Amino acid sequence: MVEGRFYVGKEEKHEVYVFYSLWTGKLRVDIDGKRVSDTWHLGITKILNFTVGEKEVHELLIKSVVFLFLKLSSMSMVSLRAELEIYNQ
Repeated sequence: MVEGRFYVGKEEKHEVYVFYSLWTGKLRVDIDGKRVSDTWHLGITKILNFTVGEKEVHELLIKSVVFLFLKLSSMSMVSLRAELEIYNQ
């Protein structure tokens, strides 16, 4: 599970919460306590774009990247890693 909470804006502040479950593929985004995205991400990369604010407008880009490593040998091993990248413009 990867999750993060952060704030954007100086005069007009907004709270952004991002949650991603590596096991279920569930990707949720809340802005100011309201759910703005409730989707599934089972691929390699998913990009979500949001606009936040009225007077002080911010463009948010949320990029979810999943890495899968599978080693086939006498003992199979699967390694999963998830990363969230968030850009505020």
